[in-house]
Amino acid sequence: MKRALVLCGGGSKGAYEMGVWTALKELNEEKFDIVCGTSIGALNGVMFVQGAYEECLKLWNETRNDTIMTKPIKIDDSSLKMTLKKMEDLIPFVKSYLQQKGVDITPFKQMMDKYIDPKKVKESKMEFGVVVVNFPSFKPILVNMKEVKDEELRSYVLASCSCFPLFPVCKIGDKNLIDGGYFDNMPIDFALDLGATEIVCVDLNYNFTHKEYLNKPFITYIHPSWNLGGFFLFEEEIIAKNKQLGYNDCMKTFGKFLGFRYTFYKNNIDKDICKNYVLRLAILMKNFRKSKIKSLVKTEEESDMFQILEKETYRSLNELDYYLRALEVAAELFGIDHLKVYRADDLKMKILDAIFAISKDDEVNLLDEYKKIKTAAKRRDYLARSNRFVLMNEIAYQLFKNHKLDDSLIMDLIATHPKVIIIMLLYRLWSDTDAKEEKDFGFEIEFEQ
Repeated sequence: MKRALVLCGGGSKGAYEMGVWTALKELNEEKFDIVCGTSIGALNGVMFVQGAYEECLKLWNETRNDTIMTKPIKIDDSSLKMTLKKMEDLIPFVKSYLQQKGVDITPFKQMMDKYIDPKKVKESKMEFGVVVVNFPSFKPILVNMKEVKDEELRSYVLASCSCFPLFPVCKIGDKNLIDGGYFDNMPIDFALDLGATEIVCVDLNYNFTHKEYLNKPFITYIHPSWNLGGFFLFEEEIIAKNKQLGYNDCMKTFGKFLGFRYTFYKNNIDKDICKNYVLRLAILMKNFRKSKIKSLVKTEEESDMFQILEKETYRSLNELDYYLRALEVAAELFGIDHLKVYRADDLKMKILDAIFAISKDDEVNLLDEYKKIKTAAKRRDYLARSNRFVLMNEIAYQLFKNHKLDDSLIMDLIATHPKVIIIMLLYRLWSDTDAKEEKDFGFEIEFEQ
């Protein structure tokens, strides 16, 4: 049995892998027989093989654009487009680029000399694989680092990180090498070739690098729950956020925390309220389908409340999952910080505060105006054009006063603002003194025996 750690490439997004490493230490899950990495995954991987956690943490705390290149410049992730304050900022960069046939990465090479110890890599019990690509043939080379010369080891890590054409081609002997991401940015297959029977892989791409390996019994797939941003944004705040997200996502993947887009402690979540929430949501969707009302939301995925909650979960959900996803949908809508670890009740209070803090024009009540409209189609059109935050605020005050919502209003809101109903159903459940009673929750819902 061989256990492998596979680390994805992604430039500055690699801070996420540092956060994962912190979680693995805390979980006592650091024991691996094989480590494989591409690009920044190769750099994080060599530090892991050396057992250099503190040094890697220091590396990430120190790494900025000017510790990688001599003429630093911010680079847009989508197209390597330069972001410039002034046109003259481009001149020294271009001169250096042309002279070096790429960015002058002397500081990056010096950093590798400082942090990579070939002797420790060779003496490690872990096999270490790095992916590079031959240039200009673009043929991949899968390098077992135990087999390379000591003096070439740093160069192979550098080659795997050489994001051509930004970085210059890396020459080792008679080989011209560039970034391994041109072949496989997350080398799960390489780990299998090395004999791995159990794999923990860390993706850096929000749109999965290897979706075909999701939910496989021999793979623990750690994946960013939020987009990590650009690949060349070595900025303190972004690095800190991505490290925290990596930690959170790893802890959730290993079952220490709960949640999908947000992160929750496992304690004190009422099972009955979760069950009641899912049941009432199902009844609302059943009633909506029977009503034959046409949804005004663009896609089915955005109109079906269950599909909204199931989005970005990538597995079957239980009652607790649906309840937590409803909290997440509300929190994301209100822009609540996704990097903290919450008790469910604490996030609930933040959502309630946000609902009642919504400002509105006191002279116009959207629900009163809605009632004045005579035809159903025009009423729905009015709701579709109305501000959903103000609608939530007005509905919350109606429910706070124990006023019932008409069936027609609920159905029209599902047709126009399904997330409003997802959140308002939460509010009604929270405000009830006994969630176990089968009673009217402000919505016209009857339980079926």
